[in-house]
Amino acid sequence: MPRQRLLHCTLLVLLAALALAGCGTVGDDRPEVDATLVLDGRPQAYDAPIAAAVQRGFDSAEGVHLRLRAPRAPGAGLRALLDDRADFAVISADQLSGQPELVGIMALTNAPTGARAPRLILTTTRERLDEDPSIAKAAVAGILRGYDQTLTDPASSLSDLQEQFPGLNRRRLEAALPAAGQAMYPPSRLQGALPLNDPRYDTSVVREAAGTTHDS
Repeated sequence: MPRQRLLHCTLLVLLAALALAGCGTVGDDRPEVDATLVLDGRPQAYDAPIAAAVQRGFDSAEGVHLRLRAPRAPGAGLRALLDDRADFAVISADQLSGQPELVGIMALTNAPTGARAPRLILTTTRERLDEDPSIAKAAVAGILRGYDQTLTDPASSLSDLQEQFPGLNRRRLEAALPAAGQAMYPPSRLQGALPLNDPRYDTSVVREAAGTTHDS
């Protein structure tokens, strides 16, 4: 075989090997699992980004397939996490206090003004997070894409929410959306970021997944 042709073939083999190695790395980082996420109550306008993430497949694109559930009673999400009947739940910052088994991984709504003060938190158990952090990272990455979608086209995200939970009153959702938007997109804060040095939160998940700061 001529030397030039041999060199060409060798390069092709090397490139193919690198491509396969790259695909393997991507596959290893994707958990490809189903996960249940329990909302904090009857679906509200501020749940639109989560619904958009699921309805548009942003979660699946990141490697986790979220199943959304609305609780039948207050505090059901917290109990579902503690009883291993859910992988994630939307829980208030106050509820997280005194629950060392649980950890907040993403701020979903915040106080719209003043010091950063998360109100509703995407939460999982510390055990789940330690066992396989890729699941939490994939869920957060998908939900962050849902937040971008809702910021760009809030009306379509409300439709996504209605698709996930038929029977919701559209007029009530639209009326609640402006106030929800202020809580979802606090000024000059990294989307989903949590306060440092608070034992209720693990701040590493959003830091690795979030890439934008919403200023309005």
